Amino acid sequence: MPSETIFLESCHDKTSIETRVTFNNNHDSTFPVPGVILAHPYGPLGGNMRNNVIIALHNYFSSKGFITAWCGHSKGRTSWTGMPERGDYEAVIQHLKTSFPQKLSHLIIGGYSFGSMIAASLRPQENDLSIPYSYLLISYPLNVRWALSTVRSSFFSSQVNQLLRTTENDSNNDNNNTNNNKVLVLYGDHDQFTGVRSYQNWLKYAGQHVESVIIPGADHFWFEYENTLVTKVHDWVTRTFQ
Repeated sequence: MPSETIFLESCHDKTSIETRVTFNNNHDSTFPVPGVILAHPYGPLGGNMRNNVIIALHNYFSSKGFITAWCGHSKGRTSWTGMPERGDYEAVIQHLKTSFPQKLSHLIIGGYSFGSMIAASLRPQENDLSIPYSYLLISYPLNVRWALSTVRSSFFSSQVNQLLRTTENDSNNDNNNTNNNKVLVLYGDHDQFTGVRSYQNWLKYAGQHVESVIIPGADHFWFEYENTLVTKVHDWVTRTFQ
């Protein structure tokens, strides 16, 4: 499928951000498909759109015919709060909704490592609940979140907890778009930054809309486990979009 590189203005500070979008030009507009946004790991530690996990996911989703977007270089500096990066991906979401209004049936907000922290904080606007959201969180940096978002750590903590947990009010509110959508949490049992017990304690209060999968042998970086990762994502996608 063809890809195009465009430059968008971040919703945070109007910084120019490189964005690559892959889609099928010949796709029948009367037959909508899901869109996927992939947020990459932390820039100062080498995270970018050429990351092995992001590439593997991009190749998978584009092969399925999904409209797939990811961010590249930005003219701004990497923050220590995560908020500018969040604004970058808000701009990508707006672009997909504007550019493919008849083609989007669903939106998967995906992220790996730092990117999963950003992804879990993104929500539909209150006046735009027409497209359902689902979330793909890979190697969420639970135990080092404080180092990646400093003074905004509590914000990202509350956002992901809201996403994962279903309260009595949520279950009784048919208009609550957050908890009606599916979430997949994937992590390896050799993750160097967050141990298995931390993940399990964190996820024990998750709602029924959340599925968690642990990959034996995989660490935080997923080298040589990319195919296993994609297989688990494929299983979830098949169940979610049947």
